[in-house]
Amino acid sequence: CMVSVLGGFLILLAETWLHVCAAIQHLRERASTARLCPGIKDAGIFVVSAATMGDVHQLTGLFMKDYVECHRRLHANVRGTAAEWLTALGEIDFEAVLHEVS
Repeated sequence: CMVSVLGGFLILLAETWLHVCAAIQHLRERASTARLCPGIKDAGIFVVSAATMGDVHQLTGLFMKDYVECHRRLHANVRGTAAEWLTALGEIDFEAVLHEVS
């Protein structure tokens, strides 16, 4: 009886391990197709550096996509255009911010 319980536990453990390995492999495959840093061949490398004036467009895009649009989806029952949401949440002039800190 104890042997069958132990055997069942080991089979369950092995199945769980296979699912974990499959999930890790899936994440690795997705990371390998991502282009995190243009010009860098290994997509698994992040480059952290200070923002420059050349980053203003990308920062503004991230702000709109990941902050303003996220709020619009989170509060879907509240009507308003992207411009109205931007005004309500407060626009950030990334060019002015970067100029001030440089």
